[in-house]
Amino acid sequence: MSDYLPPGPPLGSPGFRPGAGNYGGAPRPTPQAAADPSSSVPAASVTGTETGTGACAAAQAIVDLDQGNQSQINDAMQRIMAAGDASEMEAAFASAWSDVVASLDALEPELAAQYDQLAQAVPADLADDVTLLRDFTAELAIMFRTVDSLEDLQAFALDEENTRAAVAATFTIDDWSVATCGFTFANT
Repeated sequence: MSDYLPPGPPLGSPGFRPGAGNYGGAPRPTPQAAADPSSSVPAASVTGTETGTGACAAAQAIVDLDQGNQSQINDAMQRIMAAGDASEMEAAFASAWSDVVASLDALEPELAAQYDQLAQAVPADLADDVTLLRDFTAELAIMFRTVDSLEDLQAFALDEENTRAAVAATFTIDDWSVATCGFTFANT
């Protein structure tokens, strides 16, 4: 279902992936990369030596919010694709996308608050990654609000450098969440 969405990184959280499997070309960091001093992956993000139930709760809240948001987008895309010819699809888009934007409007304050809580609770070497992802998510939501037609959605493009940075941050946070909290932050 997310194959219908334009390529890009996570929206609001690690699981939102417009374009299945597309992470803006950023390589997936690995735990082995943390042992390499030249790696950009902080060692604490994969060792699991830092713990914090507050951080895990905030990370889980972001994952949960993302799953609801992704479900809303998938439902909208199904409605659009089921409409039939181009004019019916455009009419379905108007209704379905307004639901997506309304969902984003409702989600954004809580999501930003959870990112802020997570940034305060994670090890210091992860706080910048969390903040980067929060800011990228807010920018992506603004861009989604500018999509006025199915053609706009199909032409949706993201800044490649910012996308790569957000994806790398997501994977770094994911390595930490798996090691520390026992769950996957990113939907990979």
